[in-house]
Amino acid sequence: MRALAALAVLAAGCGLAQDTSWMPLQTGAAWTYEMSSGFLQEVVELKVADRISVGGHAGWRLEGPAGTSDLAWTPGGLVASRLAGLKLNPPAPLLSSSAGPRGWSGVVAHQGKTFEAEGELTEAVLENKDKSVRRRKTTLTLKWEGKTHRVETEFQWGLGILRQEHRLGAEAAIPTPALKHISGP
Repeated sequence: MRALAALAVLAAGCGLAQDTSWMPLQTGAAWTYEMSSGFLQEVVELKVADRISVGGHAGWRLEGPAGTSDLAWTPGGLVASRLAGLKLNPPAPLLSSSAGPRGWSGVVAHQGKTFEAEGELTEAVLENKDKSVRRRKTTLTLKWEGKTHRVETEFQWGLGILRQEHRLGAEAAIPTPALKHISGP
């Protein structure tokens, strides 16, 4: 029994245990971001609008001018079934509760069409001068029919998403709207 408790403490210390503070979701929570796309920049609000089901898990719908995202915390980490104009079935991982790359395969719905797709989530802990600030960067790479869609996200513990950028194209070279945290939740 002591060994199990020690293992749980070790996993939590390494950031492996599920910790919903990496993206604190609750109805009414809101974040303000600077959204940039090409030469255009604007300040937008992203708000948790409703509780919904995401792949059979209790989740949340986030709404803002850039679109709708459906997210849920699962035993495996934070997942998305809707993100930046994509519908993902089953939900794809955005932040993992385990170390190492995490694979995904399923169906992507994009611009009215559906595609069989493969994906992989990679993660890195970001170093900070202030050791009390915990940050992680994840990259979700989705591939279908010769196309690549890459979602790069930086999370800060207690705040949620600090930055997020989507890249499209054969080599994910075309940037689409990017978010940079200003305030919230």
